[in-house]
Amino acid sequence: MLPQHNAKPHYKPNVYDVEKSIVRKRIIPVIGLHKLQQIKPLAVTRFYNQLQENYSSDYARHIHVVLRNAFVMAEKWEMILDNPIKKVIPPRIKKKEMKVWTVEQCMIFLIEAEGHAHYIAFSLAIHTGMRRGEILGLRWKDINYKTKTLRV
Repeated sequence: MLPQHNAKPHYKPNVYDVEKSIVRKRIIPVIGLHKLQQIKPLAVTRFYNQLQENYSSDYARHIHVVLRNAFVMAEKWEMILDNPIKKVIPPRIKKKEMKVWTVEQCMIFLIEAEGHAHYIAFSLAIHTGMRRGEILGLRWKDINYKTKTLRV
C-alpha cells in the first residue's frame, strides 16, 4: 500500500487533483494491492510496461514521477528501507514530430474563426506563439498600448 500523501499544502490545487487522480486510478489498482515493503523492482517494471502499452509515453512518465515521489517520501518517513524505484528504468518519453500549420493554413483558420468568442485568443496564439496558459493568464495591465506590446 502506498503511503498517504500529505502533499496538498505543497501543490497548486489543480496539480494536486491531477496527481491524486493518478494515484487513485492508475497506481493503487496495481501497486496498491501490495504492502509497501513487499513491492519489488520487478513489479514496478511490469507496471511500467503495462502503462507503456496502454498510455502515451508522457503520461507513463508522469505516473512514474508521482510513484517515485511517493516512494521517496516513504523512504524519508522510514516506512521502507529500500526504495525499489531506484532500481527500475523509468518509462522513456518518445519524441514526437512537431506538426505545425503553414502560413496559409493559419490564415484560413483565422478567417473561418472570425466572429468566434475565442478569436482573439486564437489570433494571439498564432501571431505570438503564446501557449494557452499564457494567453488565459493575460490581464489588462499586461498590455502596453503606447509601445503596442504584451508582457507575458
